[in-house]
Amino acid sequence: SKVAAERSHAAVLAGARLAALEGLKAGTTLFCDVGSPFLGWAETYERAGARACLALELCADGQGGAQHARAQLAQAASFARQYHGAAGRRVLCQLAPAHATALPDEVLREADAIAKRLGTSLHVPLAEGPSHAHEKQQFASQGRQSAARHRHTGSAVFAAASSSSDVERLDGAGVLSPRMLAAHLTHCSVEEAATVAFKCGRMVCVPTSATLRAGLAGPVREFRAAGGACGLGTGSAAEGCSHSLWGEARAA
Repeated sequence: SKVAAERSHAAVLAGARLAALEGLKAGTTLFCDVGSPFLGWAETYERAGARACLALELCADGQGGAQHARAQLAQAASFARQYHGAAGRRVLCQLAPAHATALPDEVLREADAIAKRLGTSLHVPLAEGPSHAHEKQQFASQGRQSAARHRHTGSAVFAAASSSSDVERLDGAGVLSPRMLAAHLTHCSVEEAATVAFKCGRMVCVPTSATLRAGLAGPVREFRAAGGACGLGTGSAAEGCSHSLWGEARAA
């Protein structure tokens, strides 16, 4: 965003340190921090004594197409080569397309090939809804919202039919594999969840964030029933989420 672009390096670094401190206070010891690389990012978590997976966000929506996407990918790959496995492997890196349509197919395959060479993975949010790219830009301005009005009981609730072709598209691009860590899947169908479970084997769900954004929790139980492993994560305080994994477990 324009605000993020205009922040000074000192402000960005202070924000990273504050996020680490808030997470540690809540009992978090492994962080997945998604963003653009900056000086001091990895060192923040190393000095905090935490483990971190730095997910290098890639998004070329309407910004120069493949050329811009490849420039982002080159920067992310350079950062990953330097820091993936740092601090005795307490700091790892991932390549993180912002959403399933954030990169042209050919660049997405290039990112997958780079991840394979580096021995790391792709972190990709899937099936978050047709307007997710717009929602992602607007959400931070909405302020704290109550999750209570969206709370679901029993089995995780998600759409009977996909609102996007994320799973089909990435499968067609050849990047659905154990190298991909799929995230959210809130608007996927049962069949699509099973496809991701079979081909990727794992996903991460942030129920509170997903519920605030889409009114739907992720398909945790259905994904596990299809043989996949599901990890729980916490969302950003900017989205109105806490750093409590216990709260996420209850929401799931």
